Amino acid sequence: MNWGPTSQIKISLVDDQKIIRELLSRALGTIPEFNFIETYSDGIAFLEHLNAYPEKKPDIAIIDVDMPVMSGEELNERLQVEYPEIKVLVLSMHIDAVTIAKMINAGVASYLPKDCAISELLWAINSVFRTGSYLNSEVVDKLRENNEKTRKIVNSDGITQREAEVLELICQEYTNADIAEKLNVSVRTVDTHRKRLLFKAGCKNTAGLVLYAMKNNLISLQL
Repeated sequence: MNWGPTSQIKISLVDDQKIIRELLSRALGTIPEFNFIETYSDGIAFLEHLNAYPEKKPDIAIIDVDMPVMSGEELNERLQVEYPEIKVLVLSMHIDAVTIAKMINAGVASYLPKDCAISELLWAINSVFRTGSYLNSEVVDKLRENNEKTRKIVNSDGITQREAEVLELICQEYTNADIAEKLNVSVRTVDTHRKRLLFKAGCKNTAGLVLYAMKNNLISLQL
């Protein structure tokens, strides 16, 4: 699998299940585009390693939700504060809409079920690295179903037409460069629109923007 020229994506895995750590480290370690750094059985061990060896900080941390010592929710909260540059990808057996939305609102870049195909995990890692988010069809369907039951439309009048266009393209996983080319504007302008959208939506990252857009029926997301 080749996504074009880029530096290696540095990855760490935090999961209390030994078989998951062993299988994923073997699978991801064979991908030339990836630099699989290390696995950890709990969040405390991961944070201690980051503190002791900052040069081994990953671009993406794949974490579970249910873990001893420190839950995935607690670990994500620490990472968002202490290492906000690390993008968090959750890999969990829990695929209920409440848990998914809670983790996305807390700043995770992607949420995948543990029974997803390895090919999708590879794609998610690449997408998170390039665009800042990835949500698969199963997760989107769960969120969409929950939104239909509990939809609360917020005031989105503050979002301009141009920002709405940018939001639509963000939700389609276009990079800033791709959006700039499509809209015939500079990358800096797109970045400004993205930052304004994050502020207006009260989101932490791109995945949060996607969730916001779905909740408020601003887009028709088809995956």
